[in-house]
Amino acid sequence: MKHADAKVVFVDTPAPARARVRGVDDWAHVERVVLLDDALDARAVLARLADAGKKAPSYAEVERKLVTWSGALAIGAARDREQPGLVRGRR
Repeated sequence: MKHADAKVVFVDTPAPARARVRGVDDWAHVERVVLLDDALDARAVLARLADAGKKAPSYAEVERKLVTWSGALAIGAARDREQPGLVRGRR
């Protein structure tokens, strides 16, 4: 992540989530972390890192960047209702 310009990071299981969080200093430019599995517990991932003595931000620090996949779909659907065709028109 250090040399990537990614604004969105997708995470599907706890192992990649822990790896991404360990490099949290490298992704200040990341605007969203999308949890592809709605059951993925970001709070538990952060707690496990902290319990292992690893550097990890608090849940409060990353909460504003987190969105579940179903949440992302709901946001997209709401925007599509507000501005129909906006995305389809960008080909």
